[in-house]
Amino acid sequence: MVSNKFKLGKNSTELFISQDNAPLFASQQIRMAGVTHVCDEYLCSRKNPDHHTLLFTLSGNATVESEGQTISLTASSMVLLKHDVDFVYYKTDSHWDFVWFILEPTSNWAGMNSLPLSLGKGHYNDNLKHMLHLLTLDVPFETRKILNQDIHLYIQKSIIQFDAPDMKGQLERLFLEVDQQLHFPWTTQVMAKKLHISEPTLHRLCKNTYQQSPKQKVIELRIKRAQFLLLNTHWPLAVIAEQVGYKDGFGLSKMCKKVLGVSPESLRNMAEQ
Repeated sequence: MVSNKFKLGKNSTELFISQDNAPLFASQQIRMAGVTHVCDEYLCSRKNPDHHTLLFTLSGNATVESEGQTISLTASSMVLLKHDVDFVYYKTDSHWDFVWFILEPTSNWAGMNSLPLSLGKGHYNDNLKHMLHLLTLDVPFETRKILNQDIHLYIQKSIIQFDAPDMKGQLERLFLEVDQQLHFPWTTQVMAKKLHISEPTLHRLCKNTYQQSPKQKVIELRIKRAQFLLLNTHWPLAVIAEQVGYKDGFGLSKMCKKVLGVSPESLRNMAEQ
């Protein structure tokens, strides 16, 4: 079970950048940032965190566990640890250099919960680290503002590079496949695996895109197809049930009543009148 823990070895270093260092962090809803160099022990775990966390790996290797997944972090990888979702991450190599940001779960960062845990590879070079370092030095206020703006833009571009519309496209292709194989025993686990995302992430994506859970979306497709077959064929109810993924006519009849408000027999009778 995940609990709140933090371990940093005595030979490792961590630089903190607060809202005092960065004049625009508060308005950008960035609570804090940091640059961490790990050469011995490191572990961070949080239960129901009240913030989002972005991790940019610069070099070395680490592992993150969250949303039922275990992901290896390598150079240029980025992960998003979401608000109110337990996580743990730790070093798995001789060293690990990374930059991190703690973001407030507000409208500034709307849509973060619909993104997957791993945001893939990016161009996370030392420029980001250097910009954060400069914020801790005695530089003019206007310079701080420019650095702050560049950092904010860097974060936004890094998130956008994942291309959320492409994720929507993948989701649409998934349910097209479901619609073409309604007889298959679709589960949230199976569908999430096809998209290489966790079940909670799939659930959030479906809620944001369809205002339905994955299970509800599958039911909608099954009942829509069953309705078409009831009105346009004379197939027995048991045959239609098998075609759309129900074990028998009773299961299909029960779901028809729940979704459409009428039984399959009544639906057919109304169409024939």
